[in-house]
Amino acid sequence: MKKPFSLSVALLTVFLAMTACDAPPKETTMNSDIDKLSRLIELPVQPRKARWEVIETGTTGGMGPNDWTLVAILEFTPENYRSVIDRLRIGPLKQALQLPFLPWYPDEIKKWPHAANSGRYLFEGEAASAEPFFSPPLLQGEAIPIPSADALLLVLTTS
Repeated sequence: MKKPFSLSVALLTVFLAMTACDAPPKETTMNSDIDKLSRLIELPVQPRKARWEVIETGTTGGMGPNDWTLVAILEFTPENYRSVIDRLRIGPLKQALQLPFLPWYPDEIKKWPHAANSGRYLFEGEAASAEPFFSPPLLQGEAIPIPSADALLLVLTTS
């Protein structure tokens, strides 16, 4: 008689494990741990420094309640920066990106214009799909080159 109970517990455990994969990590502030970042995204070239943050973006009527965004600044050696840029197809954005205000952004980003009444930076320029960095569930996003710092700004989302 205990077999149905054991089967129910096993199925519940599998279900919970599967649904937990889409939940955002419990990061709420800037992180600089490259090893931890590499468990969330692909790093086709090892950065020398990283600053990143996970932001929950789920809203009623919009993105789902488990959706989240990862924003990262990856700094590379000049040689590795060129290697990353060579993998990306950089071109003009079809529409401007709105990025949340984060206190740890470099000064170059803090100088970007602000989107009206949104509390967000507005980026209009050249970028590329961040596909080389995609790892489930982060399968959408852009990579914005910051040549003056041999860096990339990544904005990856779950939907």
